[in-house]
Amino acid sequence: MYRKSILAIFLAAFVGLIPAQNQPAIAAQSGAAQAQSDPCPPPPPSDVSSGFKAAIACEWRTPAAVPHMRHALKDYMDDGATNVKMALNELLLGDERTETKDLYRAAFGVPDTDGQPTAQGLPDVLQTMATANTLNTQSMTDHQKDLLFDKTSGLIRRIFDDHEHNGTQALAGINSLFHRSDYFRALYKLLSALPTGTHPSSYIDDLETLRAAFEIDPHRLAKAVEK
Repeated sequence: MYRKSILAIFLAAFVGLIPAQNQPAIAAQSGAAQAQSDPCPPPPPSDVSSGFKAAIACEWRTPAAVPHMRHALKDYMDDGATNVKMALNELLLGDERTETKDLYRAAFGVPDTDGQPTAQGLPDVLQTMATANTLNTQSMTDHQKDLLFDKTSGLIRRIFDDHEHNGTQALAGINSLFHRSDYFRALYKLLSALPTGTHPSSYIDDLETLRAAFEIDPHRLAKAVEK
């Protein structure tokens, strides 16, 4: 209690050093910076590829959409027009905005009612669905990447310790998938095995960490699972 009182006095004195007329401006600048740093919802796309990537990254960060994203990833990995159609439907269920639905259909090649493309879609739909994130991994330093993989190792340990949901067995299967070079299926299983915890925002961040690690170096992620 004593320390809290001292801290309150210190903060009050510090704020008193800031001219009153500048305090609202500082607060506004802080709010503007926070708004600028938040990439979701994504801005209007300038092209299908970048728009699709931004929309998918934000859909992964929407708690209600995460189950749809996992199902879409799983469906798209399986061959056949029916599975592609199912994957697209999952994406559409996860984001109700009209402009995003239009973007998703374009990215998938405007499939007909049977799931067959009627136009040229994007060549990297699966890669984008698996790895699109808001962490700007292309600009990360080696040190930042090391920190991200340190966090990844901690998440893998959480899966290992989740005996209630057979986490150790799940990791054994994921390791086998990595060894068979079935990388996207291994990532899907890894995301599915991650405990949700009690804080939805932390769970969303953890999912993004795993997907960013996969984007940076899937082989390094595989080694972390193997350990």
